[in-house]
Amino acid sequence: MKRLHLALIVFLVSGPYCGILPGVVYLPDILPRETDVPGWTPGELRRARGEELQRIASGLGEYEPLDMVTKDYRRVSGGDGDIRVELFRFRRPLDSFGAFGIEGGPADVTHASGGALFRSGGSLHARWGPLYIRIRSSGSGEKALDRFASVVLEKTRRAFPEDGLPDFLVAMGRGAQGGVLYRRKGLDAVPGVKEVFLLQREINGKPLDLFFSRGASVEDARRSFADLLGRADHGWHLSRAGTIQPAVRILPGRGMAFLHHHKEWLYGVLNADTLDEGSGMILDLHREIMEMTGDRADGSE
Repeated sequence: MKRLHLALIVFLVSGPYCGILPGVVYLPDILPRETDVPGWTPGELRRARGEELQRIASGLGEYEPLDMVTKDYRRVSGGDGDIRVELFRFRRPLDSFGAFGIEGGPADVTHASGGALFRSGGSLHARWGPLYIRIRSSGSGEKALDRFASVVLEKTRRAFPEDGLPDFLVAMGRGAQGGVLYRRKGLDAVPGVKEVFLLQREINGKPLDLFFSRGASVEDARRSFADLLGRADHGWHLSRAGTIQPAVRILPGRGMAFLHHHKEWLYGVLNADTLDEGSGMILDLHREIMEMTGDRADGSE
């Protein structure tokens, strides 16, 4: 009997009736119904998970989508122009944020309303909470895209009242040109460091590429920093900037890279032209991190 109860619970959580459990979001419920978009007829629901989803969404594999639902919509009048709505659910809001950035570029994280949206040709892309949303049009026009996006985002925000992105993103995103990118697997320039955030800031008329990562602990950040310095093939060596000692290396075709750590944070610059330029920027980042962690903001350790 216990096995039967367990099997029933698993079926309800993962199967078509998961929406009847409180707090569990049934993903197809977020798709527009016929009454949500008058003049449009919904087609058959399609769903993908596991290997099939990895094949369909190979470009988003870094963020490991859990499942996807999609549905096509045709005009009742029979006119040209169909709409396809695709919803990708991820384990964390950060992963939907990363998926959005892969296809749409850096996202503005400084608005209190959260979320993000961009257009590309005949498609509209958005994200909120753990969902990444793609709405594609084959000649239906922007008004149709906007109508579908409005319905889907309203339902998404009802299902997930909180966006769930970490507060530090807003602090670090201020002053960024274009927004912030999230790379779950990290960067080739900083091997071994995962979950890296990228942004640009303009310094003396030049855009500098900056990055930061929050480790699991203070010891985790220290270990990552020491590991980079300890391997000759990585090319990092200690330098001096004010009262701190960042690591520095040359990135062919980009310039000088700087890396430092404070508490659980790793942060740096990827394309400084000179030692002075990189040293000044790493000191600025160091002060920002210290202020954010409630420490002294005078550039000292």
